[in-house]
Amino acid sequence: MLGWVKRHRPPIIIQENVCGAPWSHMIEQYAKEGYTAHSFRVDTKHYYIPHTRTRVYLIAVDSRAGGAKAADDQALVSRCEAAVNALSRPSSASLEAFLLPSDDARVHRAREALSKPKTGGRGQSTVDWGRCETRHQRARGEENLGLKRPMTHWVSQGHCKLPDFAWGDWAKAQVSGRPAPVGSGGRNPMGNGGCNPMSPRRHPA
Repeated sequence: MLGWVKRHRPPIIIQENVCGAPWSHMIEQYAKEGYTAHSFRVDTKHYYIPHTRTRVYLIAVDSRAGGAKAADDQALVSRCEAAVNALSRPSSASLEAFLLPSDDARVHRAREALSKPKTGGRGQSTVDWGRCETRHQRARGEENLGLKRPMTHWVSQGHCKLPDFAWGDWAKAQVSGRPAPVGSGGRNPMGNGGCNPMSPRRHPA
């Protein structure tokens, strides 16, 4: 990214990535190239969508263009965060409003595909999700979720007992070493997109 910026010198840069990315280092690198940068954290659940997905955005402006003072550029990138915050609003739609009907053919096809083991029929493999555990524990602490999983009763390297409305066939297909995600009353659940489908940022179960 920095190499592309050096070659093309865009007047403004907008980046998005996970919270654990080296944002301070990126800001320093942009400063060396004459850019004023500012990063801030946002969460989808504060912007209408009933789903927790935390990301960081970085805004950078070319301080060498336009002859603006450094203080003005810093104020500009800070105002970008204020503008994003001004758009925040709690979710006013339920999760179900974003899901397909339970009798939709696409749900049935997806459920059949998800219920198949990911190891090509050669048995379940063990997944080491220890690299994700620190992030999960931090998320549980920040959101006061505690350590129990009342929805799944999942035990590390053990078993889980899903509610009646969950996709039990999906749970059985999950590899050992991580808990299985809970279905939504037979509807198509959100994609997990992470190391562990039972990440507390998605399912405080």
